Amino acid sequence: EFRKAIEGYTAELAAQKATDEDIVRLQELLDEMAGATEALDTFSQADYRFHHELAVISRNALILESYNLIADVFRSAMRDIVKVRGHSQGLNYHQAILDSIRARDAAKCRSLMTRHIDETYTDMAAQAGEREPCPAAEETKQATP
Repeated sequence: EFRKAIEGYTAELAAQKATDEDIVRLQELLDEMAGATEALDTFSQADYRFHHELAVISRNALILESYNLIADVFRSAMRDIVKVRGHSQGLNYHQAILDSIRARDAAKCRSLMTRHIDETYTDMAAQAGEREPCPAAEETKQATP
């Protein structure tokens, strides 16, 4: 729930404030993820760094400090998420988010990140037996960007 509250806005700010150098760093992290699909720890660390880099790019000190405060929990959760969900959804969403940042489409970037977090939460809750997967999330998985 914390991620849902903060990450959509963080992505929106990143789309508004990203420099060309920021976009290069995000692409490097995405490339690292794509090259590590067989290595859970490497992939999940690059996944975490992609999200953290969005916080850096937001240039909002409070957002960045929030990410730093929960870094250990976030890294551990990211590993669990990748273990359960695999790598393809993360790669697809991160590519779409990066594309929206390149296009400076802040609203789309926020929407994509919110959907990414919603689907992740739904899948992880279902895996933990907390509730059934959301049908809309299942449909979105099939049509992920």
